[in-house]
Amino acid sequence: MEYGEFVARYKAGTVLLGVDRSRIRKAVGSPVYDHFFQESEYPRLLNRLSTIFSVLIVPALLGAVLTPFLIAWWAFLPFAALALVFGQMSYRYQREAVRELALVNPMAYKFLLLEGIIVVDSRQERSSVPR
Repeated sequence: MEYGEFVARYKAGTVLLGVDRSRIRKAVGSPVYDHFFQESEYPRLLNRLSTIFSVLIVPALLGAVLTPFLIAWWAFLPFAALALVFGQMSYRYQREAVRELALVNPMAYKFLLLEGIIVVDSRQERSSVPR
């Protein structure tokens, strides 16, 4: 599906756009992937938020490891929960950054599609597809 048709059908709600979590992890940090984020402001902001939450996982995990020895055995639970929440938030912002990037940049759309990072599903026949 070409870029113009994809954007029109996505905005109309007849196409679903999925993001493959394992493929994002492989592409993050590559020069081409980072180059596309330098061109668009809003996806770049979402990508930075994803990075911030990724960095916050490390102190939460350190807290989970150290608190049972310093306070009480059950004190690791809040830190472990925080690490899980930060991981989910990081993925959520990264996923939204990829979606927004695919919608604003035709070259990024092709790159993400060819790398398998995004999956376009046009099998939905209904006119109102939840996003």
